Amino acid sequence: QKLQEQIPSLNQIENFSLDFIAQQIINYLDELNIQRDNLMRYNDSLKDEIQLHK
Repeated sequence: QKLQEQIPSLNQIENFSLDFIAQQIINYLDELNIQRDNLMRYNDSLKDEIQLHK
C-alpha cells in the first residue's frame, strides 16, 4: 500500500476539524441556553421573593 493512501488528505483533516469545531460550538451554545434558562428561573424566584416583602 502506498504511503500516500495511508495519510488522510488535508481536505479530510480540515473537514474533520470543522465538524469537530462546529460540534464544540453547538455544545457551548446548548450550555449557554441552559445557563440562561436557569438564570431566568432564578430571576423569577427573586421577583416573587421581592413581591412577598412588599
